[in-house]
Amino acid sequence: MSGAGRVKRWGLKVPARAGEEVLKALRALGLMERGLKVVREGGSIVVPLKSDAPEEVVRRVASEFGGEVVEAEFRETLLGKKYKDLLKGLVPEEVLERLPSSFDIVGEAALIQLPPEAEPYGRLVADAIMKVARNVKGVYAVGPVSGEFRVRPVKLIGGEDVGEVVHREYGVRVKVDLRRAYYNPSLAEEHRRVAELVKDGEVVADLFCGVGPFTLHIITLRNAVSYAVDLNPHAIKCLLESLELNARSLRGRAIPTCGDVLDFLRITRDGVFDRVVMNLPHKAVNYLPDVAPKVRCGGVIHVYVVSRSEAEALNKVEGVGSALGLMPEGVRRVLDYAPRKWVFRVDVRKACR
Repeated sequence: MSGAGRVKRWGLKVPARAGEEVLKALRALGLMERGLKVVREGGSIVVPLKSDAPEEVVRRVASEFGGEVVEAEFRETLLGKKYKDLLKGLVPEEVLERLPSSFDIVGEAALIQLPPEAEPYGRLVADAIMKVARNVKGVYAVGPVSGEFRVRPVKLIGGEDVGEVVHREYGVRVKVDLRRAYYNPSLAEEHRRVAELVKDGEVVADLFCGVGPFTLHIITLRNAVSYAVDLNPHAIKCLLESLELNARSLRGRAIPTCGDVLDFLRITRDGVFDRVVMNLPHKAVNYLPDVAPKVRCGGVIHVYVVSRSEAEALNKVEGVGSALGLMPEGVRRVLDYAPRKWVFRVDVRKACR
């Protein structure tokens, strides 16, 4: 894909000393063309104008600042452009419409879900993404999460094969093996939000922890202990490496555990946890009967579920939790999942009997 070029366009030429005020005025009026660089000519600048800018308004601004409307050659810039803008004319319109509007960035990698008809244009898509996301070195097409280790197929479609990356969330460094462990950067705010609920001295169970972002946030913010449990050994390996990367900023302690959550719960005494995080939206509710006895009186469980509404999410958790002495405290929409479906977090507290 070719880089940014030059185009001829009408512009407003004004003395450079008035440049800052002119730019502010044109932006406020919506007259400045984004994606084109301002031209400097000696003691003057030429600001690119939109093709449909009202002539009378432009001339009024020109008169106010002692300028004139001229034709000039402007250099194109990628500022304000989206990756799909760069694909116009290179990818069939019907394919362009099916491409997702956004992509995830994990460290130096970009991850995008390509529809089947877009696969032949993967390299063009990758080039466009790397042009608008300058820190990205490799672009990968990804599929749905599946299997007991909860991973998704990953295929390099452009750039370098970075493979293992370090991603930052609120200053916390998270190691991710893209091909062997699942990680969702869109949950960064949720990781932090839950960690801020934890108090010093708490004992936490981070079940289905993946690469451990909840645990990492918790123990960098609080002097707490977090048992991070996951069946995927590659995910636990990433967590161990992340603990080393963040060693100087840790306030609490993590106990990474590779194994089945039910096996972990069977060997854990009752009433030990102050808080449990259950980020397994499709199945977390099913584990509540095994988790509830391990939570102390007054302890909290954060249950993630996929639902169409807050009420439906709450009903799913209450349907199982009420018989276990789990009282709902709140529900929060966390993430888009599918059309008219979202991931919700339902917070429940264990009643004291």
